[in-house]
Amino acid sequence: EMPGLLSWYSSYILFLALNGVTEAFVHASVSGAQMRERSLQLLPVTIAYLALSCLLAPTIGARALIAGNCINMSLRIVLSLRHASTFFSSHGLPQAIQMRELLPCSALMGALVVFGSVTALADWCFVGGRAPDVAAKALALHLLAALFSLVCCFFVQWKFDRAFPGRVKRLVNSRKSE
Repeated sequence: EMPGLLSWYSSYILFLALNGVTEAFVHASVSGAQMRERSLQLLPVTIAYLALSCLLAPTIGARALIAGNCINMSLRIVLSLRHASTFFSSHGLPQAIQMRELLPCSALMGALVVFGSVTALADWCFVGGRAPDVAAKALALHLLAALFSLVCCFFVQWKFDRAFPGRVKRLVNSRKSE
């Protein structure tokens, strides 16, 4: 069951990454009062996560925690993007353009999806649920596919979205200077 859990967890990493970026923006751009309000907004999200995990656990087992966390992160991302939209409109910035600047480039998002699929296919081809019986050569090929995917994602980030951290910093600094 562990390889299956790890593949689900790999999907969860994408949600964690998006949530990290959006929540970093929120934390950098809210006041203390807004942060307390946000904490209250996150309370129902946490309750929903716990309820969903408990409801799904009998059906899908340990995967329920990961699925619940994916939905939890999705809801947190929505709340963060809602804050960003309010932030941009209150500063007279065009929302559509600025919202895109908060997220990684579409090339990186596409690369994560493509190479996530590549590693899932490699898992199915080389491991296929038979982890204890896998030959060293098949395991090495599987790890090679994962390493290749990771290097490709780093390359896409370097090639297409080097300016991303600077964009977020400029947006936050523009608020602080006002």
